[in-house]
Amino acid sequence: MIFFMVFLLVFSVFNILLFRNIRSGLIEAFEKSVQVEAESIARPLLENPTEIPLTKEDQPIQVWFNSLMDIQKIYERIDFPKEYSEFFSAMQNEGFSNSESNSTILELDNFTFCIFNQETALSQAAMVSLVLAKDNTATYSQIQKIAQWMILANFVAAVLAMLAALSVSRFTLKPIQELILKAQSIKASEEMERLPVSKANDELTQLSQTINQMIERIESSIKSQNQFFTSAAHELRTPLANMLAELELKISENSTNQDKSLLLSQREEVVRLKYVVQDFLLMSQLKSDTIRFQKVPFRIDDLLYDILEKMNHSVKASGFEINVNIDSTAKDIDAVGDIIKMESILVNLLQNALKYGDRDESIKIRLQKDKSSNIIQFVNKIDFVKQNQSGNQLGLWICGQLSEKQGFVFSYQADNTHFHSTLEIPFNGHS
Repeated sequence: MIFFMVFLLVFSVFNILLFRNIRSGLIEAFEKSVQVEAESIARPLLENPTEIPLTKEDQPIQVWFNSLMDIQKIYERIDFPKEYSEFFSAMQNEGFSNSESNSTILELDNFTFCIFNQETALSQAAMVSLVLAKDNTATYSQIQKIAQWMILANFVAAVLAMLAALSVSRFTLKPIQELILKAQSIKASEEMERLPVSKANDELTQLSQTINQMIERIESSIKSQNQFFTSAAHELRTPLANMLAELELKISENSTNQDKSLLLSQREEVVRLKYVVQDFLLMSQLKSDTIRFQKVPFRIDDLLYDILEKMNHSVKASGFEINVNIDSTAKDIDAVGDIIKMESILVNLLQNALKYGDRDESIKIRLQKDKSSNIIQFVNKIDFVKQNQSGNQLGLWICGQLSEKQGFVFSYQADNTHFHSTLEIPFNGHS
């Protein structure tokens, strides 16, 4: 657009200046020809002012005789414009000078007048004046046509310039568009693609090299971050597993109710910490696109009951009731997926309900089937006080990412009173 606007501005200014020169040149040439005609017609009058000069068809004239005392019209051709018949006399009365020989050009309406004054040979105190009225319509019509053609040429040139600018811009910007499309397809991971580098050694080459260097730094940062999260997660998993095993052992031994309640509370906290560590590791792997899935068949209901048993103490401490409903058509609900990732999804959904739900109503978990998938739905009443203090929905984001990468469909919505989260798991082929 800048190229087009600059071209249009320069071309328009050039055409305006060119038209002015052409117009002034044509008018000057026409006036010069009128002046030459008037002088040639008036030449015989210098010897004999009473002689009627010879004229052509397009040369209507007047002849005036000027003396010190008076001005008289000697001759006027019949086709001389009537509205200007006394124009020369009026000019004399207004002080038009005729003391010297001269030739004056005037343009009035559609006529160009040439007033030629010359002293006669009979007396230096007397002058003869010839007024030639020349129709200038054809000349100005020619100028108007030239203006129209130049406007048309300017418009055509502008359109061609715009098309040329578009073509040139597409050609010159094509390598940039290719870089943009390639850059948009690159995902953050430990092994990222590189932009193609041309051999032209121009600005695009430098841009590609700079972006590739930036990608290398991003890769290095992702690798360092993933190594940290992986190392931290592995370092924490072992002591957490040992703590959980020891607590399970102590709980199974004979102990007082007070000790057992304390141990159950401790076990619940260890389990919660285990899921937090697992979520951090999952978040890192999802962000870097390095997560791996080990899909195996499993029963959804068994996994759900196992999670509820592990979180039983937290559920009781929160004061919630859990209502699990398995439809009669959904017996032996089984699926294929990564059990650990599936456990993370269900744990996040249950924790979300416990964290932002209203205790006045139980948390409803429903398992059912439709024509093509198993469906798990969590429904809880919204506690608006807790909702106003809600976080950044990291748990729901993890659920959505883990579901999508396993081919599941995860969705959630909130109405005026309740929050609904739904997970659709396609059949594994033999359920």
